[in-house]
Amino acid sequence: MKKKILILFSLTLSLVMFTECKKDDKKYKVFFWGGRDMQGKTLTLFINDVNEGALPFIKDKVTCDNDSSKQKALLRELGTNRFNIKVRDDNGLIFTSGTLNIGKNSIGVDAGTSDFGTIEAESTGDCITVGLK
Repeated sequence: MKKKILILFSLTLSLVMFTECKKDDKKYKVFFWGGRDMQGKTLTLFINDVNEGALPFIKDKVTCDNDSSKQKALLRELGTNRFNIKVRDDNGLIFTSGTLNIGKNSIGVDAGTSDFGTIEAESTGDCITVGLK
């Protein structure tokens, strides 16, 4: 009898724990910008092989606390996940690439295989800036 009660209690506790689990659906405002060697080039941002639009050249670093620089950047809302980032030129050649990892408590960037450019990312709260240079 005690064994049955213990099994029933364990199953009930497991069910409660699984129903209490919530998917992290937090969205981050991610500001993409191109700097340094991108001036004068027409470059396109791809996230997971989807064309997200022209990557703007911004001379000074975009930061989360600078509203005027953020207004010039390409804004996308992204959730927690791993994103394949590529920047292509007019001929479709990859200018720079890498992986952007957005976690609940951290962000990370893994450099890709391109011979040009770098990727840098910084975050403050729900704001993330990604410089592709």
